[in-house]
Amino acid sequence: MARGVCILTSKDAKEIIKKQVPATLKGNFIHLEFKIESKKYQLLNIYSPKNNTRPQTEFYEQLDKYAELINVKTDVVIFGGDFNLITSERDSKTGKNKTGRRIIDIFNSIISKLNIKDTYRYRNKNTRVYSWTNSDNSSATRIGRIYLSKYICNKIKETLYIPFARSEHKGYKLRILIGYIKWGTGFWKLNESLLQQKRNIQN
Repeated sequence: MARGVCILTSKDAKEIIKKQVPATLKGNFIHLEFKIESKKYQLLNIYSPKNNTRPQTEFYEQLDKYAELINVKTDVVIFGGDFNLITSERDSKTGKNKTGRRIIDIFNSIISKLNIKDTYRYRNKNTRVYSWTNSDNSSATRIGRIYLSKYICNKIKETLYIPFARSEHKGYKLRILIGYIKWGTGFWKLNESLLQQKRNIQN
């Protein structure tokens, strides 16, 4: 079974904690917890086993249990990676979804427990775009995605799939506005032209 996940973080992220995950998830799942401006973030990165296999079913079953341990009420959850499955025909070039019902049900349970939304679909309801394409271009699916806590989806500023040379996979760029907006001291200035208009002058 293929493995390999990693996360690079900004220098602005504070108190980074690599969470311990079950042995059955190691190599295919990584979980970081960190703070930005006192707000706690749960960053989850995944590389799922091959679609419609027993290892994939067992993997998502374990992840479904793990999702119950994450505080979704106050923390921001960011969940992304190569899920090796789709849940909608819109995400398949052929218009067919070959993922088994059992795996889809488990996956939807995870999404529900984490209270997250597909960031690309949040901004692009019906657009067809694919993150993976096979060598002869006969098959393509959007198996690479990033999900985000529902209550912060209105902070999304950009969603973009980016092709890479000599790769069947595209990268996915998600840009969100996080933290607090800091305002300067500012100043007030009178528009002197208003004084030239008689209706704005009182005797």
